[in-house]
Amino acid sequence: MKKYLSIFFIFFLFLVSISGYCNNVTRSNFIGGGDFNIISNNITGGGCNNSLLYNFIGGGALNCVNPGANLSSIVGGIQNCIGGTPNINHANYGFIGGGQQNCIDSNTTASAYFGVIGGGFCNLVCAGTRHTGIFSGLCNTNAGYYSAILGGACNTISNAYQYAGIFGCNITAKSSCAFHTNCILVPDMPSAIGGLGTFAHGTLYYDPITKAVYWNL
Repeated sequence: MKKYLSIFFIFFLFLVSISGYCNNVTRSNFIGGGDFNIISNNITGGGCNNSLLYNFIGGGALNCVNPGANLSSIVGGIQNCIGGTPNINHANYGFIGGGQQNCIDSNTTASAYFGVIGGGFCNLVCAGTRHTGIFSGLCNTNAGYYSAILGGACNTISNAYQYAGIFGCNITAKSSCAFHTNCILVPDMPSAIGGLGTFAHGTLYYDPITKAVYWNL
């Protein structure tokens, strides 16, 4: 058993692409298949941040993990990218499930760690973030620490806010530690005039006089 484990470890250490067409991968990284996928540290200018270890591309086409990214995965899709400007900062522990033109970025001044993009199109987890996610949707941008865009289109969380959440369309986050959405629909919400009525703790109810929704604590 130990013999087979040793053989497997050596195989993994020097593994390159095992199927597909025109894939480019360096040692200690893995490309399962697809076309024109790249995990490569072929950059110019030298420097000390050229590490590129233990990354994974499952398949798809034109996906890339750039120099400086480690322990990151792109499962599939097309034109997805982890890591931005080579030889500067890191985009480590990132994950892109699929979709198209999604990116977990790094740049000349900031790294990104533990970023997640589930899928969708043209979504961006910005450089300088930590534990930041976009789970689906179209043209969403998340630059907030510990923040998440659950879905929708054209939503933005800037780096001014932390622990923020969005679900909807064309929403820009306005506060930390808050969830933003276009509308919350509560079917069959009970109503009470002037707050009169008996409701269980935690019940939402609508007052037709004040035209407001209240939460019975």
